[in-house]
Amino acid sequence: DPMIWLDKNGIVHAVLHGGGWESPFGYHYYTEDGYTWYGNNNIKVYENIVEQVHEKPLNLSRRERPHVVFGKDGKTPIALTNGVTEAWPCTLVPEPVPGSNGTGILCPKDYCYTMAQPLNGWEEAI
Repeated sequence: DPMIWLDKNGIVHAVLHGGGWESPFGYHYYTEDGYTWYGNNNIKVYENIVEQVHEKPLNLSRRERPHVVFGKDGKTPIALTNGVTEAWPCTLVPEPVPGSNGTGILCPKDYCYTMAQPLNGWEEAI
């Protein structure tokens, strides 16, 4: 589920979800010519732990469907939204059980929501 965009310098960027239940991370790739892509799966552009200003860090079991929000120029990224599921009350189970979607993670209260996270410098771009 990649989000692809063209920046003000003509560079194509992509932010994508890293994988399944075991990888609630995102990665960034870019290309200047449309053929050769650069990026690194060892460098995460978002993770499952989200720092909050006035509350404890948010622990997410899923962080998917990345979408970049742009400033008034339509080219400068100012925020990232994701569909998320919080880790609590999920628990690890030794083997898949009903309700665990075939994984070792059981979330008896399965819900999700859209989270928006501002990017550095967002104040100047709005």
